[in-house]
Amino acid sequence: MGEIISFDITLPIFRNNLTDCQLCLVFVLFARDLTAAEVKAMCLMKWNKLRILNDFPKHTYLLKKCRREIKKIISLSTQRC
Repeated sequence: MGEIISFDITLPIFRNNLTDCQLCLVFVLFARDLTAAEVKAMCLMKWNKLRILNDFPKHTYLLKKCRREIKKIISLSTQRC
């Protein structure tokens, strides 16, 4: 089995917790006619410094998390509820 790697993902809960730059990004993404789910996903990726390196069948993605000194490449599987 592969190694399990965990990392923290944080997002503001309420709109009034967003910075001006974060709120601007939300409005710009909605102006591009993206759905609410797409906007949430893009904000999650951007604000947590995540990048999708590759996508695979069955909702599996290869992600890269970049921080100053830490760079992790992980595989993420999503499930539909």
